[in-house]
Amino acid sequence: MSHFVHVSTTVSKLGPAIPTVNLPALITCRPDAPCRTEGCYALRGNFRYTNVQKAIYNNLLAYQENPKLFFSMIAEVFQNFKRARWFSSGDIVDMEFLKGMCWVARKCPETKMLCFTKKYELVNQFLDEKHQIPKNLKIVFSRWKDFPCPNPYNLPETYVYFPKEKSANENIPYDAIPCSGKCSSCTSCWTLNKGQSVVFRKH
Repeated sequence: MSHFVHVSTTVSKLGPAIPTVNLPALITCRPDAPCRTEGCYALRGNFRYTNVQKAIYNNLLAYQENPKLFFSMIAEVFQNFKRARWFSSGDIVDMEFLKGMCWVARKCPETKMLCFTKKYELVNQFLDEKHQIPKNLKIVFSRWKDFPCPNPYNLPETYVYFPKEKSANENIPYDAIPCSGKCSSCTSCWTLNKGQSVVFRKH
């Protein structure tokens, strides 16, 4: 493989104890994602640094070049941690990528994995086709205002709280768990059950 797979342990919110695999925002996101034009955090801050962007793009190229080796290398890292996350930047590329994520979860049964996604239809199709998501891989649908989010399998969801937009917050469940801002000391998202939700303050 000519492109090195980079697993980050420097995301401040996650802390060094929670590794994450990042992919390019926009390119791997759904074309109609509403957050594209409303302040995508993966296009700001440290994500803008040239070395960070290079590592993120190399991850996508590594997947496209050799998917089997790509996921094997990620499994080698994830198996050394209690928790891991897919994507602080980017989203599930395609059906084969989702299958690869499930393979990694099965190879690392002691590692709890988390993935926020707006690829609702892709995940629903995966489940419609009777594929199984391992119990240690938590797929959470990431909602945005009133953007349609078909969720026939009642998967956990996240909401975004907009401090200056009252109408944008009307769909947030009253019992949504507020994000503490520090994943390493909270870990609630890794233990969400079907029907549960978390709310993040827009950042």
